Amino acid sequence: MKIDLHTHILPRDWPDLDARYGYPGFVRLDHYKPCCARMMIGDRVFREITDNVWDPKQRLEEMDREKITMQVLSTVPVMFSYWAKPHDALDLSRRLNDHIAGVVRDHPKRFTGLATIPLQDPDLAAQELERCVRQLGLRGAEIGTHVDANPHSGRIDTLNLDNASLQPVWSVAEQLSRSGALRSNSTLPFSFIHGTCSARNACRIIGYRGSSGCRLRLRSRFAR
Repeated sequence: MKIDLHTHILPRDWPDLDARYGYPGFVRLDHYKPCCARMMIGDRVFREITDNVWDPKQRLEEMDREKITMQVLSTVPVMFSYWAKPHDALDLSRRLNDHIAGVVRDHPKRFTGLATIPLQDPDLAAQELERCVRQLGLRGAEIGTHVDANPHSGRIDTLNLDNASLQPVWSVAEQLSRSGALRSNSTLPFSFIHGTCSARNACRIIGYRGSSGCRLRLRSRFAR
């Protein structure tokens, strides 16, 4: 059995989130030619993607070709939107999580899924994690290495994962006996994500994930 743990998925379409929430910064898809789309933030191209990101049929064909038994589906980290207003991030998280759960329901032997949760509000994040596990059947959550500064809630600094305010999330995860996947937030500086020194960037991202994981591990061991 071969399981691919790092596979991102998006819906093919979603509403104009800037218009829906009333402020800019959210991702939209520009389907500029068949089987291809640009992930746009305002007028800036964040990333180009192909139809295997949103089309399960195409994904399954590629899995069969590569002899992949199962994929663990999660959203693209830029969609975390930890910088946004908490209830807007919750609304977006629910949309993304419901989509992943639908794909898993349609192909339960080939896909399983991880949720995204609005960590800028730990109580909302804990509630969404519980919904995703108990109601949607997802296996856990994909989270960023930190929680972005959020001017909408008056917080100007980022939060590391060992911050005490995030304890409601870890408590629910413990109760549910669920784990998570740690991803580097795509809100790192644009040049860092898209720079030309890919090997150096990869090493920095791995190191950043490692330090974030250590913070969380040490807090769980010594805080109580």
